[in-house]
Amino acid sequence: MFDDLATSEDCLYLNIWSPELRPGTPLPVMVYLHGGSNNSGWSYEPNYDGRVLAGDGVVVVSIAYRLGVFGFFSHPALDGKAAVANFGLWDQIAALKWIRQNIRQFGGNPQQVTLFGESSGAQDILALMTSKQARGLFQGAILQSTAGFGIGDTRTLDDEQQRGVQTARLFGFDGPDAFRQLKEVPAEDLLLAYEKKFASYYHSPVRDGQLLERPIWDLIANGGLADIPLIIGTNADEWYSSIAGNPTLDDIQANVRSSVLLNSVNAFAAVREETDYREAMDRLATAENMLCPTQYLARLHNSAHRNTWVYYFSRVRDGKAGAKVRAYHGAELPYVFGTHDAWMTTTDIDRQLSGQMRAYWVQFAKTGNPNGAISPEWPVYSGQGQRIMEFGDQASSGPAPEAVLCSVFRASVDR
Repeated sequence: MFDDLATSEDCLYLNIWSPELRPGTPLPVMVYLHGGSNNSGWSYEPNYDGRVLAGDGVVVVSIAYRLGVFGFFSHPALDGKAAVANFGLWDQIAALKWIRQNIRQFGGNPQQVTLFGESSGAQDILALMTSKQARGLFQGAILQSTAGFGIGDTRTLDDEQQRGVQTARLFGFDGPDAFRQLKEVPAEDLLLAYEKKFASYYHSPVRDGQLLERPIWDLIANGGLADIPLIIGTNADEWYSSIAGNPTLDDIQANVRSSVLLNSVNAFAAVREETDYREAMDRLATAENMLCPTQYLARLHNSAHRNTWVYYFSRVRDGKAGAKVRAYHGAELPYVFGTHDAWMTTTDIDRQLSGQMRAYWVQFAKTGNPNGAISPEWPVYSGQGQRIMEFGDQASSGPAPEAVLCSVFRASVDR
């Protein structure tokens, strides 16, 4: 747990860790975008401390950007402005432009920038990979625990503007002067009212006609992602710790029936033999929202560019805490950054795995390929072989997991 932080609109900053300000050759740059549903989180959480990762020979940057109502909001009165929505993404682009102009002063190479992010941070990178405004600002991408974003459809500008109209009405503002009145509301009051009204709203990039001209998955399916090397992956137990109660076999069957993309007798058959019904529920949720979209995206990107690698993080920490949360959403972050939480047991297995993962991530930032003087070899993900790197008690390559569930997923998306 972290102490509450002061809330402020003075949030557009970045953090830099550099092993050497004047190296003989400028170093690759790794820029991290934090998660938090684009509504929470901050760039300097303890797990995002970049000093260990930078020590492996890269410049690490973590950036802050506007969140929630301040970063993902619009209103009809903004029509015709230079930016009408997606302000958090515009902040990310501004940070990347600053990095391009200034990172040499910190020992970094502005022509060798890799974006990496987790959850909504990775989701935002995926959006940037489709945007013309972000082209050329980064040369590689690592997406951790994302991919399902926008698979149904990306929200429209009208969707976002109508939420802006509703926000103004929270304060009794309506009509042509509503937006001007809303701008005069103190930020603290706006945030409090907005969070109460839209408590369960998931903030994601929208089709604004500027940064995003078409739905994300439409662009992905038609080769609209930037032609850059890509690492993408997911964790084994993304939802396990958040599944409440003691689900039954009937609950699992109902879950399958209500699923948008896994509504199939084959999907139910794939998990019905699980003795831990929470694990069955987690497998379904992880497959539909993270793992199968990851494999689907990787197959499309690699068929076009032949530069995609997929991972599957399955390491469960020793001890009671590890058994409780398993390979949870975000579990890979302490390994990537070399930062390990005091509340979790950390053994030599974890330290060795962390070193391996950092080596792959850094090698990718240096060359656009995670392979080098690292073992084992990480195979490119292809539609036929579909081999991945699993980070469990050790790193090992093998077949992609959940073949049955992901076959059902592909059939649903392609029909």
